[in-house]
Amino acid sequence: LWNAHPAAFVAGFVALQATALALCLPGAVLVPTLAAGAIFGPAIGGAVALSAITLGHSLGFLLARHVFRDLLAKRFRDQID
Repeated sequence: LWNAHPAAFVAGFVALQATALALCLPGAVLVPTLAAGAIFGPAIGGAVALSAITLGHSLGFLLARHVFRDLLAKRFRDQID
């Protein structure tokens, strides 16, 4: 798939890693980052992993800030006040 459709493969890889990071799944940083380096090579893999990590953490922040705000505010009420 990488040789036939490289742009689609990279987009899918970034989407999977960003989703795993946004949902705070264990191992979502190290394993896909090493896989990106092994699949795409060090230069392209580093760029792909960095963009996926940035996107994933941004999505996680936005989810916590806007979607799960009330739930988190109830859960951590004592620490907030």
